[in-house]
Amino acid sequence: LETKLANIMIKTTTKNRKAHYLLYIGGYLDETIISERGLPMRNPAGSNRMRRLSEALKFSGENVIILSTAVCMRIGWMKRLVHPGRLRRAGSVPVIFCKAVGLPFVGMLFELPFLLAGLIWIVRRRHISAIMIYNFSPTMLFAAIFIRFILRIILIHNVEDVSVPKWSDWLPKSEARPLQQLIFAVCMFAIIRLSNKIVIPTHKFNIVVPSNKPTIVITGCMPISKETKGEQTIAGR
Repeated sequence: LETKLANIMIKTTTKNRKAHYLLYIGGYLDETIISERGLPMRNPAGSNRMRRLSEALKFSGENVIILSTAVCMRIGWMKRLVHPGRLRRAGSVPVIFCKAVGLPFVGMLFELPFLLAGLIWIVRRRHISAIMIYNFSPTMLFAAIFIRFILRIILIHNVEDVSVPKWSDWLPKSEARPLQQLIFAVCMFAIIRLSNKIVIPTHKFNIVVPSNKPTIVITGCMPISKETKGEQTIAGR
């Protein structure tokens, strides 16, 4: 595992190695942000995977920051139009939650602008050597384009699921969401090809990765620590 993590880390020749960070973008959630923003879901699998991989990277000597939008289509009304950005910790790894509009549906319209604002805010304050994106969505696709062509930072795609549209998805009795599957498949396809490296949990996912793309298989990570920290509001965001 340590050898595989070393392949993710971006080695530098500078003397101040600690000044370099890997930024991990995805839908990480904790109980406090779920309660504060009235989020109807918990995403335990995705959050645990992001935390475990981040702490494993941290343990291997990489500085990691998690950036999460912490918003969804059915966000609850908590008597606050705009939720402020929050700085918390996932064990030993700092987590920055972006601002979010606290209105159902409307919140998703502002997901990308707030994510890009948070991304720029971090890049201006830390030397980000690489950015890793968890899974795929339209928001993550636009973020990937921004990272590669505007920020020009090395991009890593952490593919934890695959979206493969089927004709059977469109049948009346199908429980699948065919349009969503199609959109997510396009996003997955595009982000993989925009990325410099790919991280997958199993060799089976190689079917969606081009053969010439550097790919790392990481099936598991170190256990989550029990350490907890307080929450801060991010001033100026």
